[in-house]
Amino acid sequence: MNMEKNKEYYNNNLSINAQKTSVTRVHFSGPLPDPMVLDQYEKILPGSADRIIKLAEKQSEHRIEIEKKVINSNIKKSEKGLLYGLVIGIATLISATLIGIFGKNTASYILSGIIGAGGLGSLVTVFIYGKNETRKERATRREETFIAKKNGN
Repeated sequence: MNMEKNKEYYNNNLSINAQKTSVTRVHFSGPLPDPMVLDQYEKILPGSADRIIKLAEKQSEHRIEIEKKVINSNIKKSEKGLLYGLVIGIATLISATLIGIFGKNTASYILSGIIGAGGLGSLVTVFIYGKNETRKERATRREETFIAKKNGN
């Protein structure tokens, strides 16, 4: 009997409190804050949203300008390298040819061959090495970009 009274008491006095909890995760990436955050800035300080947007635009223009300068600088360096390589190659060939033509003994012919082969061989080596380094750099950049995209950055 005592148990029946306890059941009745609990049934009458027990209230069930249920609570629903939800978690929302928002991820926003870019030069500007999340639009809701931007709106909050605007409410706190009118005109601040426009200032933030202008700041992001200036930063973007600055980054583009720097990238253009880097690209143009790389092009100029590449053109200079090609020109210097051409001058060295021609000078090497002329030197080797002149020594070969005006040389009076076997040693001058050997020297001519060494100068010609050494000069041109070193130029070819430099170009091949440069090409391989460029490939490695591009592969590294592609990998970094892939990882950044994979991580959502």
